[in-house]
Amino acid sequence: MVNAGGRVLCKVMEKTEEGYLLRYTSVPPGYDSWIRERRLNI
Repeated sequence: MVNAGGRVLCKVMEKTEEGYLLRYTSVPPGYDSWIRERRLNI
């Protein structure tokens, strides 16, 4: 889970040399732009 002031739930799909490939399963309204702006690498 990524805490961005709300609940953004994701599942790790694959580990790569650069980080992890995530599939977001629950994204509250407005958070899609938050995710795109940061290009989160967890």
